[in-house]
Amino acid sequence: RCWPLVQSMERTRVGLVVESAEPREVHQFCTLVGFGAGAICPYL
Repeated sequence: RCWPLVQSMERTRVGLVVESAEPREVHQFCTLVGFGAGAICPYL
């Protein structure tokens, strides 16, 4: 959850890395990037 980062005005200073087995399709990767993920590390 990045809400505390937004409240403390530090969201623009950090990068979000997502490590998950959930994203499997292009649309899911694009959605994560749209929500601010700088990198996505999928594992199967």
